[in-house]
Amino acid sequence: MTICAILSGCTPPEGMTTAPGDSAAKDVARVPTEPNVVNVVAIYNSISPWIYDRDKVKIRGIYVSGLYLLGPKGYGVFGDGVIQPRLYVIERGPDGKKQPKMVKEWSFTVEEAIPFRGKQKRTPGWGYGLPLIFDDLDLAGREVQMIVDFERNDGRIVPGSKQTFIVPKPAE
Repeated sequence: MTICAILSGCTPPEGMTTAPGDSAAKDVARVPTEPNVVNVVAIYNSISPWIYDRDKVKIRGIYVSGLYLLGPKGYGVFGDGVIQPRLYVIERGPDGKKQPKMVKEWSFTVEEAIPFRGKQKRTPGWGYGLPLIFDDLDLAGREVQMIVDFERNDGRIVPGSKQTFIVPKPAE
C-alpha cells in the first residue's frame, strides 16, 4: 500500500489502549515491534485536531489521530524505537522569511507508547493515537508546525512530513 493510499483512504486508529482490564489493550500490548521502520505518516483531524481545556476555551494540545510507522511492506507497524514529535512556532526572521522555532518536544519509547496503540489493525496497518499536550504554551492565533520523526534502535532517524496549522484564538 502506498503512502498516498494511506493518506487518502485510511481510518485512524480507534481509541487508545489505556482502559484498565481491557482485554484488547492487553492483546495489542503483546503485538511485536518492527525494527525496520522506513516511513512515518502522521494524520490529523482535518476539522479540528485541537485538545481544549475543560471549559473548551484554551487550546491545551494537538491530537495526532493516526500515526503510522510504516514497515518494509508499506503497512503500519509498532516501531522498535522512539517516537519523537516536535512542535515549532513559525516566526519571521530578520530577513522577513518564515523560520520554524522549536517550542516543544515529546519522546515515546516502545513502553511509553503502548497506551497509545490503536486497539485494532486497520487497512493501513497498526497505528497510534497521540495526544500531545502543550503545557503552559499560549499559541492562540500562531502558525505552528508539527513533525513526528521516529528514531530506530539502530540510530537511524526516519523523518516524518511537516504539517502546518493556525492555532485558533479563543472565542470572544
